[in-house]
Amino acid sequence: MRLAHVRGVAAPRRHRRRERGVALVEAAIALPIFFSMVLGVVDIGLGVLQTSQATSAAADGARVGILDHAEADVVGSADHDAIVEAVEGRLVGQDVDEIAVSCLTSSAASGGTHATSCASADADTDFLRVEVTWEFQPVSFIGHGLPIRDIEGSATMAIVRQPSSSDP
Repeated sequence: MRLAHVRGVAAPRRHRRRERGVALVEAAIALPIFFSMVLGVVDIGLGVLQTSQATSAAADGARVGILDHAEADVVGSADHDAIVEAVEGRLVGQDVDEIAVSCLTSSAASGGTHATSCASADADTDFLRVEVTWEFQPVSFIGHGLPIRDIEGSATMAIVRQPSSSDP
């Protein structure tokens, strides 16, 4: 009787050790997969956030440009510099690769828009477009495998007349 009691106690201890070993092996397999998925989601979220920031910065630049647009597409002009300053003001600390400014004229005959010089753009009918681009820098090794390479944002707004002192 005493022998059966000892065997009954010893068997569950061996079984518990085996279960602990199996749980350790399962954790060793599952945890790297889980953390890789989490890092991938973080990198995707960062890409979406940066795209939103680029679009908002382009909108800030376009807002500045729609009032003073005559030389907005001429790099180094006061109008262009004001647009670049507005974009960079929104993206403090971000290394921007390119800020492109162009004017578009709407063509009722063709039903689309065509590029034109900002000097010849007409208020209330033509548009100013600002595009912002920089290289995506992922935070993990998973992000390098994502299809996100460049962060791009753009905004197109109608050019408006400068308010005059006679306007109410």
